[in-house]
Amino acid sequence: MDGPQSGLRSGHRARAATQPHDVPRPIQRHAVRARLNAKLRQVKATLRRMRHLPIPDQGRYLRLVLNGFYNYYAVPTNFRALNSFYWHILRSWQHGLRRRSQRHRLTCQRMMRIAARWLPSPKLRHPCPDWRFDVMTRGRSPVR
Repeated sequence: MDGPQSGLRSGHRARAATQPHDVPRPIQRHAVRARLNAKLRQVKATLRRMRHLPIPDQGRYLRLVLNGFYNYYAVPTNFRALNSFYWHILRSWQHGLRRRSQRHRLTCQRMMRIAARWLPSPKLRHPCPDWRFDVMTRGRSPVR
């Protein structure tokens, strides 16, 4: 009795068969790389146009961009994309600020102080959907 009905499975089916069915698997959501790169190109172009505006104006704009990105993409399995987007925005802004004069005085320490003042750090804003939607009302029934 070694046919398909024997219960012996290999590969991903074996793993799925050995896991309990009532344990929820985490949802994997990631930022699409092309969309992330398109947004970075758009921000770089805008920073190029805003280069000679005061730092507070540029910081307010970048704060809006980062908050919008975090509000949409900040789910538990996507922290690497959040960190990468923050880092690329920070480097683009630093590059733009250093090009404002021939003798830049923008050290890494000064740039980190400016970033701490204006750029929100990447944080997860949405808990796992399993935790968020696991609401019980009126006893044990999630429906009533």
